Amino acid sequence: PLLAPSPSVGGWPTAPPPSPPGTERSHLHVRTRAGAGAMRSLREDNDLEEELEPLTSRLFSRDPEARDLEGAGNVASQTLRPRAGRDESGGEEESWQPWAYRRKNKVALVALATAGCAYALLNSPIVSAMRRSAYAPGVQVLAASNMTAENWGVDCWTACGETPGECNEFCGLGNACCRFGATMDPAVCAGILAWGSLSYHTCVVPINPAFLVDKTPLQVVQHWGADCFSSCGNQSGFCASFCGQGNVCCRWESAFDPPECQGIVSFGSKDHHTCVAPVNVAYTTALSPPNGSTVTNWGAPCLANCTETGYCPEFCGAGNACCDWDAGFQAPECSGISIYGSKEFHTCVAPVHPHFQIALAPSNVLNWGADCSVSCGGAGFCQDFCGLGNVCCRWGSTEDPPECVGISQWGAKDRYTCVTPANLVYRAVPQPEGSSVQNWAAECLPACNSSGFCKEFCGQGNACCKFGNVFDAPECRSILTWGRKDRYTCVAPEEQLYQVFNASLGLVQNWGADCWQACTETGGACPNFCGIGNACCRFGSSQDPPECLGITQWGSKETHTCVVPVDPSLYVNHFSEDCWEDCNGAGYCEDWCGSGNACCKHGLGQDPAECHGVSYFPTGKYHTCVKAAGQWPGVPEAPPPGSCIPGQVQEASGTCVNAVTPALMTFYLYYAASDLYPALANARLANLEGIMWVLHQEIVSQCPRSNNVNRVLRYVVTVKNPYEFFNATQRQFGPLTNFSAVTSASTENGFVVGCQDQSTKGSQSANYDGPTLYSLPGGVNLGGECAAPDGEKACTWKATYAGEVRIDDISGIIDDYSFCANGQVEYDPTTDTGNGTKFWNFRNNATWNQRRVQFVKELFQMKYPHYPVSIGEPNCDSGAR
Repeated sequence: PLLAPSPSVGGWPTAPPPSPPGTERSHLHVRTRAGAGAMRSLREDNDLEEELEPLTSRLFSRDPEARDLEGAGNVASQTLRPRAGRDESGGEEESWQPWAYRRKNKVALVALATAGCAYALLNSPIVSAMRRSAYAPGVQVLAASNMTAENWGVDCWTACGETPGECNEFCGLGNACCRFGATMDPAVCAGILAWGSLSYHTCVVPINPAFLVDKTPLQVVQHWGADCFSSCGNQSGFCASFCGQGNVCCRWESAFDPPECQGIVSFGSKDHHTCVAPVNVAYTTALSPPNGSTVTNWGAPCLANCTETGYCPEFCGAGNACCDWDAGFQAPECSGISIYGSKEFHTCVAPVHPHFQIALAPSNVLNWGADCSVSCGGAGFCQDFCGLGNVCCRWGSTEDPPECVGISQWGAKDRYTCVTPANLVYRAVPQPEGSSVQNWAAECLPACNSSGFCKEFCGQGNACCKFGNVFDAPECRSILTWGRKDRYTCVAPEEQLYQVFNASLGLVQNWGADCWQACTETGGACPNFCGIGNACCRFGSSQDPPECLGITQWGSKETHTCVVPVDPSLYVNHFSEDCWEDCNGAGYCEDWCGSGNACCKHGLGQDPAECHGVSYFPTGKYHTCVKAAGQWPGVPEAPPPGSCIPGQVQEASGTCVNAVTPALMTFYLYYAASDLYPALANARLANLEGIMWVLHQEIVSQCPRSNNVNRVLRYVVTVKNPYEFFNATQRQFGPLTNFSAVTSASTENGFVVGCQDQSTKGSQSANYDGPTLYSLPGGVNLGGECAAPDGEKACTWKATYAGEVRIDDISGIIDDYSFCANGQVEYDPTTDTGNGTKFWNFRNNATWNQRRVQFVKELFQMKYPHYPVSIGEPNCDSGAR
């Protein structure tokens, strides 16, 4: 029902009270708006005293049995009749006026008429439709509300500021000051049925749900119904200081209030700005931080404490930020946040984007989330403050070292803080199980004095190195396993060239020990200390005798130590010592210098013939032991001018023709290898043009190079293929063998050495002159390789080491590690040029390729002057191409 009985009064009356006898009737003018039907005028002879009471006081009788509108209908059914009135112009006006009377209880007759109007309204089709429609909730709110206004029937015009409309202070919360029939009053006064006076402005209860106010707030709103405008700084919108956290100061139906005031239906007052709660989710706030959040000072202003927008762990908590809900320019960590404790000012919030959130502290990082800039002295590795292998970095910094790149787990994003490198290259690790490194992760430079091998502090074969330092000793290259990366520390070399062997090889005595003093401070053969057949040599030394060349297995690489020579025939005793007195002058001196050796002085023409043409002198200051001219076992002599190439014989006329039997051929072959000393088993080698072709096609286009190739080894190769093969083919060479595709290197004709000329046609092939590949089947103890090839099926070839050059020296690279680290490459096929070196530019240019081959020949000649530049090269007659 639109008008329900009040809980504090009785029910509806069933009939009007009887008229007191002897009273006169009074004419009270009441204009009704109830309907279109004819209204009867009620006239009672009664006292002319006029006193109007609230409708609820009249209708809500104490009769418990009459709690419906039927009684109001009975009251309204009293006699109605028209009476003449006078309009404002003085003319007569016909109007319908309800009359009622009251004797002692002073019930206003107008209340009876109004009740009848209410009865008619409540039974109208409009209200019935409202009950069935969305208006029903509003009607029910009105029905349940208290319809009694304060100061009922009293003139409210002056008390309400001579302004019609809402007047909470005088009429009560949600009530209004209105005048019956006034057309200039605001909309809140429209449709009111119950009046305490009809002759002036008086307090009434609005009946339109749009103008009703709520007695209590929907949530915790402070100063509900009070005027908030001045307390909120004379402005509307968010006002936590007066209205409470997240609440706003708004005026009902104001067109000038901010967006957070839109859509609000629950007001404590509708005649001034008052505290309300926003209803649009875009403007609502949360009373507490999200579950699991670490935000402190939720809903409080933070800008004064944080000085700027963005991360503010001191005031807002670790990983949290000081942000403004709708600020256009603020730190990126403030983006996307929807849950705020206040939207009125900068306040503490939790970043929502994973990119801006922080992580829980891992167990391996010390001082997680703390500022590390002072303790670490800047960005980069900081093991003492941050823990093993950890670094001091700042999120988002573009100036930090590479170990700070790519990190996703942070304890703070507003400062330099301790983190773990994301790239495995920059991580340090605990000492691996079984490692021989001593003083792992300790500072080694004071104890070792310099980078490189340092067995006293780091242990046998280990080195003192600093991560990323390109100026360290070569044994520090390519190391991946570090105990720390912010200083010099002990590590184990990982390139096999610089690794040492802890176990003695063969019968070497004093393996790994320093042999320099025990061997009379002379490199070379030292049978007394190192054992018979062994030598005292130093890794990388250019002053040691020939017997120290080509050695790859060392017990130590930082001092002279005992090793097994690669070719014992190269021994020179008392290398680099003065031999004049012990040899009684110049010339052969096999007792002192060794078999086939002589005592000679560089550049002295008076010395005997065996000293003329000596290709290697360890010193030019005095006579010393050297290999006598022509006495280098394993070193071939250059063929005389006009000689035939290997595989051919010279006729009596001097013409060279192909041999008609298997020929004994000796020539140079080259092998591209890593720092491991290769065992030539089922190996593929090439002539010099061929090895350059292989490097250009397959090796130097990657950095690091393919298969870690970094050396070109030279061999003196002697070949004599089996008679069975030659008789069957009339060829000196068989086809090139692809050893990965065959189950046995031997054929029915034995271990046949093969060859194949490589095509240089097309833009994708390096244009070298006559590149040829060779295949050497078998190996030591496998068949094929032997000491003196004789054409038997199992004895077809021999290869003797004849020196090497490093590809870095060929390309002109000082440090290959830094070269690759800087994104450079020796040759890029897409551009046909190199980046960082020009040596390999233009692979299709035949002239440039000839120069490249000549350059490598000169490198070998400079390094090994006792070897001839060329000893001839056979034709590849296999027919394969």
